[in-house]
Amino acid sequence: MSHPQLPDLDPLLAAWAGRALLGRELADPRRAGDGALEAAERAVAAGMAEKVPAIAREWPGWRCARCGGRSVQLAPCGRCGRWTCPYCEECAPLGPARGCDHLYRFPLLSGGAPRPKAPAPGAGFQSDGEPGHPWPRFPFPLTPAQEAVAHHLTRWATASDGPREMLLWAACGAGKTEILLHAAAAVVGAGGRALIATPRREVVRELVPRIRAAVAPVPVAAWYGGSHTEEDRPDPRAPLVVATTHQCLRFHRAFHLVAVDEVDAFPFRDHQVLQRAVDGAALPGARRLWVTATPPPWLRRRVHPWRRRAGLTFLPVRPHGHPLPEPRLLWDPRLLVWSHPRAWPARLVRWMTAARARGARLVIFVPTVHLAQALPPVMERLLGEAVGAVWAGHSQRDGEVDRFRHGGAGVLVTTSLLERGVTLPAVDVLVLFPEHPVWDAGALVQMAGRAGRSWEDPHGRVLFAGTRPAWPALRAVAAIRAMNRRAARAGLLAGPSPVGEG
Repeated sequence: MSHPQLPDLDPLLAAWAGRALLGRELADPRRAGDGALEAAERAVAAGMAEKVPAIAREWPGWRCARCGGRSVQLAPCGRCGRWTCPYCEECAPLGPARGCDHLYRFPLLSGGAPRPKAPAPGAGFQSDGEPGHPWPRFPFPLTPAQEAVAHHLTRWATASDGPREMLLWAACGAGKTEILLHAAAAVVGAGGRALIATPRREVVRELVPRIRAAVAPVPVAAWYGGSHTEEDRPDPRAPLVVATTHQCLRFHRAFHLVAVDEVDAFPFRDHQVLQRAVDGAALPGARRLWVTATPPPWLRRRVHPWRRRAGLTFLPVRPHGHPLPEPRLLWDPRLLVWSHPRAWPARLVRWMTAARARGARLVIFVPTVHLAQALPPVMERLLGEAVGAVWAGHSQRDGEVDRFRHGGAGVLVTTSLLERGVTLPAVDVLVLFPEHPVWDAGALVQMAGRAGRSWEDPHGRVLFAGTRPAWPALRAVAAIRAMNRRAARAGLLAGPSPVGEG
């Protein structure tokens, strides 16, 4: 990225390498520094950056250059003064892209994107051609099953041949983060950059402290909504980035490895803009690693033996070796009047009180925000203790989750906000109304996966309780049993297997 006639631009271009920035962002000295927009224009004139209209006409309408979306509206603009200035609704949460603005793209490497080679033992990584810190030894041990998968992914991530895409199909709580770090270490240690993306902000907040503790002093940047304060400003030059899939729109051909964790989670699974964002953040020829416990249909088709568009590797067991807790089912129409504590089925009340009696904390998943807000008083009358609640729009949701995690509350009512990627202490899981259309089998598998994750309580309990039988719940139970059978056939279970029960 260096230019012999413009040496003063080198520090700025190093900071912007692999980024896509709007002109209004560069013009803000608080975000980009003094004279950033002028420097970007000089870089464009020197052929070191690309400048395109933020929104341009493209038949049959408009297209946003940042996200590729077509949900463009015309509205009055305070920037240019026009009454019909186009702006993009798809990526508006990152700051509006408007027709009167430009998008500046700064490539990571000039002259192509060479594949990183596998590093020698003890080799350090390089970022943009500059030597960095040596990659440390990981402080966590791997089980033999994890070690085999990590070795396979490490070889794949640094190979010059083989499939460009790989699916890691792993059980909930199988230690995907630790395995991902080995693949990322191989790429970063060979001079590349790695991105771990996930659809949920809560998952990023969960992963970043664990990753930073494991790889210190290697810089790790966290990109998610609310992370751009002065105290927690992400480093754009960090070789390892953990971000939400929305934040991938801020990058442009920046990474040799893009790993998408929880690929089946909302909103990524149904959002083409986010899928394009992940593609745009990857260098040409980069490796893409899809990680999930419940692959969506489009990803299953890619790894089908008849197609073989992507590789596939399984990890069907958790580190402690015990089988996944299989949910029990309870159907009772009296739950239709859930607001009356006396109408609750006695069997369900006994199950909840038994969970608290054995010392487990209780997570109750509900399908709507209304239930999350209205259910805690009912549960307090049933259980005789304080009950917390969190949902996506909760102003103190991070504090409530931290309070529950550290023992400040014994019962927590939540929506699908905490269905995946969040490690909670020893808990039992109750899913109310699994027949609700907002939930599919994959979401129910993830909710059940919150139980039995810890070494201290590997036999957590799960109950699906609704008003009538539901196919998604039955399919979720079947998927969990199938994963346990796969682990049993491979000889990976240390505890008793539930294969053949029910």
